[in-house]
Amino acid sequence: SLYYENSKTACLYDYLYFYATDGVHNTKLYWTTINIKEAIFTPLGTMAITVPKKESGIITTYSLNYTVNSPSVAGVSFRYQVVTGPQYAKIMLLTVPATNFTQLDVDSNKLSYHHNGNGTLKDSFQFKVTVLPQGVISGVQDFLINVQPVDDEPPIMTVLRKPLYAIEGSVVEFTRHSLCAYVYFYSRDVRD
Repeated sequence: SLYYENSKTACLYDYLYFYATDGVHNTKLYWTTINIKEAIFTPLGTMAITVPKKESGIITTYSLNYTVNSPSVAGVSFRYQVVTGPQYAKIMLLTVPATNFTQLDVDSNKLSYHHNGNGTLKDSFQFKVTVLPQGVISGVQDFLINVQPVDDEPPIMTVLRKPLYAIEGSVVEFTRHSLCAYVYFYSRDVRD
């Protein structure tokens, strides 16, 4: 995969220069323009919380908060939509499972993560943010949950490796098929 990461500020465009090759012959130098739009809103929160296993934690303004970057945009609110829920928990708005919530819900400490006691030491959910009334929608964002173990045996890790083949001077991507690790957790609650 090829990725572009913008690190410039106050820049409306950038360029990517490249050659195409069949492995023997190169083409002439090509370029493409990357148009950059000003970010209307930016995350301020840590985008993470820590929760003890089998317990719940409140998602606060400290961990989930956005701000508007433009002084010309005022009177906005943020609406969140959960795209992919956590694997080992539920996101709750007071006592109801939540797939949609607002920044006001977060600011009022009404949003929480309820761990089910299963899984690993990490969990996450993905969401999109909509700025109202403009209707501008963010890309998918990640919110991470660190789960603190409670009376668990230490994990056992198994690493699987397959040979990776590369041509001299080339770049090859490692994939989950060429290098991966599995971590097995044993819970006292399950074994007892």
